[in-house]
Amino acid sequence: MDKHHRGGKYPLLRVFTAVIMRELNVYTLIGDMFGGVKSAYATFVGYDEVTHHSGVESLDALDILRKLDEQFVRLESVAADAARPYHLVVLSDHGQSGGPTFKQRYGLDLQELVQQHARQFLVQGFMETNESWGNVNVVVNDVMQNDKKSGKWIKRAAGNNVQDGEVQVGEEELADDLKPEAGIIVLASGNLGLVYGTKRDTRVTLEEIDGLFPGLLENLVQHEGIGWVMVQSSAHEGVVIGKNGRYYLNDDRIEGENPLTGFGPNAARHLKRYNQFPDAPDLYINSFYNVETNEVAAFEELIGCHGGMGGYQTRPFILHPKVLPITEPELVGAASVYRQFKHWLAELQGSPLPAPAGD
Repeated sequence: MDKHHRGGKYPLLRVFTAVIMRELNVYTLIGDMFGGVKSAYATFVGYDEVTHHSGVESLDALDILRKLDEQFVRLESVAADAARPYHLVVLSDHGQSGGPTFKQRYGLDLQELVQQHARQFLVQGFMETNESWGNVNVVVNDVMQNDKKSGKWIKRAAGNNVQDGEVQVGEEELADDLKPEAGIIVLASGNLGLVYGTKRDTRVTLEEIDGLFPGLLENLVQHEGIGWVMVQSSAHEGVVIGKNGRYYLNDDRIEGENPLTGFGPNAARHLKRYNQFPDAPDLYINSFYNVETNEVAAFEELIGCHGGMGGYQTRPFILHPKVLPITEPELVGAASVYRQFKHWLAELQGSPLPAPAGD
């Protein structure tokens, strides 16, 4: 494992997200609780950042969790002394899946694989996301907008990185690096790949791809590291193609073997939604998922990943007090979690909160 995976490309960034942001969040929450605010929310991104580079069950990642637990104990202690009662709810927006990356396993990345089978076009890849820089920017902009003295210093230090009154540190627009001659763009989000053609504004259909590039889709999905490919069909809408079968999402029809076997009971449901996005790519490409080893192969150079399907990344959680029961018929997707939290807030607003003791 090289230095990039062991310690991350930006070690100081990891210190900021895993330690400094955690402390800022906790002190902000403590201030809110003593101030009597009705509700407060904070995001702790340290575990996510560390597991990307060290692995889901690494000693570094488990140490981050232990230190988070210590902070939650502090918040519980503060809640006992606050002017009004508080309940603590802990949730994740996703899990993370692990395993050697696609490039480590096969010696090429997704961009290079697509280029092998689409030789008529130059394929350009953006195989690294800037999730951590986004977290930094949220904190920096919050301080800049709410603390005049610090805000002036931040603006001066950020210089040209201030645009429209906001700081954008460490992030670059894809358009800045896009090659005009590139006919295909490949983006990576964990073990999910997004493939876009640049020559038209609408999605290319399965029928058009088969006509222009016979065998392209089948060749891609037959690669050992690919689990399935989803494409829009003019005749059938969303079609998921696997090595030995197809899933026609619109009418839940399967030909041959189900390519979504092992990817979870809600896989088809999520893909139907993703296929309707106005900015959906021409191809969604998901890596394999090995049920026995619980491994995927990230298209980014990250040991722990999320963004696609397979493994722990599709298993988020909500840890909530017993006095706040789940009322949603099922918690699947961000919308249902939002409705559940809004229901709790509506139920509690304007009336004394149940005592948190014994939760």
